Amino acid sequence: MKNFVLIAGICVFVLGLGMSSCNLKGSAKPVENISEVAANADNSKKSLDWEGTYSGVVPCADCQGIFTKITLNMDNTFSIQTEYQGKEGSMETIEGTFEWNEAGGNITMNGLKERSMPSIYKVGENKLTQLDIEGNAITGDLASNYELTKIDENLVDKKWKLIEINGVAISSMNPKPTVEAYIIFQSDGNRVNGNSGCNNFTGMYKVEGSSLTFSGLASTRKMCIDMTIEDQMNKISETVDRYAIVDNVLSLNQADTALVKFEQGE
Repeated sequence: MKNFVLIAGICVFVLGLGMSSCNLKGSAKPVENISEVAANADNSKKSLDWEGTYSGVVPCADCQGIFTKITLNMDNTFSIQTEYQGKEGSMETIEGTFEWNEAGGNITMNGLKERSMPSIYKVGENKLTQLDIEGNAITGDLASNYELTKIDENLVDKKWKLIEINGVAISSMNPKPTVEAYIIFQSDGNRVNGNSGCNNFTGMYKVEGSSLTFSGLASTRKMCIDMTIEDQMNKISETVDRYAIVDNVLSLNQADTALVKFEQGE
């Protein structure tokens, strides 16, 4: 008798589980397909301020590098400018339309693949990353060189005149710079040039968000009566790691410390 009760109890328990299972299955909503989930989720297309112009120099098999500048517009049109560095007359500009993938993370620029040009880019925070022909990430030691950074229109193609260095106003210095010190961040080729108070200089810069770094800086070698400001400017260029623009004043900083300040000039 005890065995009968035990067996009956087990049967009722198992039956209950089966009914619960059926109820759960019946109440569950069908899972959306992957493309619907991707379309409704936050992605680069929806959550990033991707409209704008991006530039950089990507690796080249038979030249010094390919300067690339891409402008993306909200109406899904693009403009791409390329120039093979070291090769005169190689600049080319192409316009067209682009499409987002279902996940909203990559874009494909129509018509470039037929020209044997890179056409697929991953859209990130203030950058575009060139992908291979299949849309996969490029790997290897040069992978980071395939990134284009977004241009800050408030920074580029303006003449910034030096007004303060290491917290001291240029106007209060004695002696003052031999010539007007200034800096210009060019939108083409990520080039920078200017004068550090005596000598002209030129080089490259890279901006990513608020970060800023210089590379390949070179200058003329003229001697002036006082080289104090120039010496300080040369040291600062090695330690700058970010920038900020507030009320038309540009500050080049190391972390949160302003090392040098400029204002827009003619």
